[in-house]
Amino acid sequence: MQGLDFLPRQPFLEAIVGALKGNTAAVRTTLLAEIEQATFTFLPGPISFKPDLPKAHGYSVNPDGVIETPSAHVMVEAKRISSGSFQAEQLAREFVIVARETNKTGRRPLLLLVLGHAPPVSIAGAGQQMIDEAIRSKLKAVLKKVASPLSYEALDTKIDGSVAWITWQTIAKVLHDQLETFKANSGTSAYSAVERIAQSVISAIASHQ
Repeated sequence: MQGLDFLPRQPFLEAIVGALKGNTAAVRTTLLAEIEQATFTFLPGPISFKPDLPKAHGYSVNPDGVIETPSAHVMVEAKRISSGSFQAEQLAREFVIVARETNKTGRRPLLLLVLGHAPPVSIAGAGQQMIDEAIRSKLKAVLKKVASPLSYEALDTKIDGSVAWITWQTIAKVLHDQLETFKANSGTSAYSAVERIAQSVISAIASHQ
């Protein structure tokens, strides 16, 4: 994932944002408009459910990354390419927290899932579920544990417009296609550097399938 941060935002990250799935047109438009201002934080550490609770022992979430722009806040959860399941309340917890964090700043929230395959996703103890179903089924239970200024009703209305997903395979294809269009600069040192980074990401995805 860090390789994506090193690539030129246009056209690479821009194309990945354009390939996201979900009813998130508003936040994707915001991300595309501010793509050059985006800052990445990988493995940002635990985010506590409540200020008075410790950040361990089940009282926090640990996203794989955070992407911030002046008007958007994206929490990234990346699953293993070959397999991987979510904990029973994981998606609901992360959704509530990203909504809470953006409520403080006025930014648009987005929970971005990078998956090994298209939904439905595997939920521990619940089998295969669609993403919105997995969030809604645990939302009330999570609100009893996670401090949030937003009500259940307010959060429920945000789900459809604040959750997106993309597969690792789609990311690899986007990088490959954009690298082809980037070949107008082929032969330059800058192109060679970009090609090495893009190919390293593509190769890493291929090797873990």
